[in-house]
Amino acid sequence: MTKQEFGRLVAVIRGVYRDDKFLANSESAQVWYSLLKDIDYERAKAAVVKHSLTSRWTPTIAELREQIADIQADKSDWSDGWQEVLTAVRKFGYMNESEAMEWMSPMTREVTKRLGWQQICESGTDGLTALRANFRMIYEQKQNAIKTEMQLPSGFSEAVKQLNNSMKLID
Repeated sequence: MTKQEFGRLVAVIRGVYRDDKFLANSESAQVWYSLLKDIDYERAKAAVVKHSLTSRWTPTIAELREQIADIQADKSDWSDGWQEVLTAVRKFGYMNESEAMEWMSPMTREVTKRLGWQQICESGTDGLTALRANFRMIYEQKQNAIKTEMQLPSGFSEAVKQLNNSMKLID
C-alpha cells in the first residue's frame, strides 16, 4: 500500500473512533505504515471496515492484521476434511494411497499424512473415533498456524529463521 492509501485508512479510523491519541505524532504514523505497508490496500480497507463494524475500540496493528488474515483465510471446517478422508477411503482403499492423496485438498492431505493413510484404512469403528479426534486437533492447529503466518509480513518468518541460525553459530 502506498503512503497516500495509508493516509486514507488513517482518516477512516480517525473518523470512526474519534481517538485523539491515535497516531498523535509522525513517528507513530511511520511505525504503523512500516508494519502495514506490505498489505494490499483493498484488503487493509476491508479489515478497517470489518473492525469498525465489530469493535468499539480503536484498532491495533495486530488486530488489523488478524482481520486481514480472517478475510483471506481458508474457511474450511475440520469436519469437511474428515468427510473427505472417509470418502477417499471408500473410493480408493488401502492400496491406492497416492491416488487418494492426490484427490484430497491440500490441508486434508497434510493432516492425513500425519495420521497415516494405512492406519486410517485399517482402523475399526473404535479406532476411527480416536483418529477423528486427532484429525480435528491437527487440522485446527494447522489452520491456526496458517492464520498466524498470514498475519506476519511476507519474509518475516524466513528472517527470524536466519536470525536463529546466525545465533546458533555464535553459541
